[in-house]
Amino acid sequence: MSFILFVFIILFCPLSFSQVTLDTRFEFNSRNFYGKNSEGGDSAFRFAPLRLDFRGNLKEGLDYRLRFRLDRAYQTPNATDGIHSGVDLAFLMRKFNTNSRITLGRLASEVGGFEGQTTSSELYMPSEVFSGRDLKGEQLLGFGSTNYLYPSGIKYELSFLSHDIILLLANRPGHTTEEKNTTYFYGFELKSNWQDKGQTLLSFYFEPGNQQDSRQFLSFGWQRDLESHLLKIESLVLRERTLLEEKYLFSYIAQWDYRYSEEFNFQNKFIQSEYQGALDVDFHTTRSFSSVVEYFEDGERSLRYFAGINLKNRPSSHFHGEAESLVEFLLGFRLLGTILE
Repeated sequence: MSFILFVFIILFCPLSFSQVTLDTRFEFNSRNFYGKNSEGGDSAFRFAPLRLDFRGNLKEGLDYRLRFRLDRAYQTPNATDGIHSGVDLAFLMRKFNTNSRITLGRLASEVGGFEGQTTSSELYMPSEVFSGRDLKGEQLLGFGSTNYLYPSGIKYELSFLSHDIILLLANRPGHTTEEKNTTYFYGFELKSNWQDKGQTLLSFYFEPGNQQDSRQFLSFGWQRDLESHLLKIESLVLRERTLLEEKYLFSYIAQWDYRYSEEFNFQNKFIQSEYQGALDVDFHTTRSFSSVVEYFEDGERSLRYFAGINLKNRPSSHFHGEAESLVEFLLGFRLLGTILE
């Protein structure tokens, strides 16, 4: 009801928006599992995601942004920041000059390296560090980095020469007003452009937690755009420590995009993820490969059709027994359209 009222106010009140956009990916997704305790698979049509994005400015140097997730239930009872989980972004941004700005509110943290900077409608196969889930979608650790993407807090960005520095302090995801002690997570990112040698990204985020619980995210990546080719190499580490145990999750990513023409793009991605649990025997490696072809109608970037396949395999081990694998097919479209400008 509150969202409908908000849309009504936007449409009929004299509030100026620089841009209102619709961002969605609609797909048919079919998954088939093989191996240990296999349940066959599942398939469904789904939106992933469906977003309505409002941007504008109050005056020169002061911008705001509101982005709603229509594919997510509006339920986060007693959330510390008082905002439903269906709201991705709700912030004010003060630009001091062309090289310095500060953001306050529910914002984008970009945790998760290059994957964290990629909109979910363009991320066809996330790593296990990013999702925090294994081959069958089961939770590996308390959180994956995707849970840290849209926190409420403060972010400062500074650009100098060919480098960008980001400093962040924000609420811990999932924290509610029922918990006695408010906890935070904080971190930094360093993005560097090396002209013809590409771009590097280094980030570190830390969540102290409570009672000796803590999580750390570390990522380092390199990418280079060679006109018709885009190359990415990245390593991600997620460490989770509690009073009783310590667990690690590593993901190593290699991606190659080939722009065949204005209409066709091919995306190929390989991921190796390694999970180390509390016990020495609780260890497994998962290897994943995805290949996606995208077709841009009339060469326009706002509408693309895609078809792809994801293959995942976890070899047999002493702890998990026989090997497991996943074959996933994707078919759908991605729309990024301007409703009002």
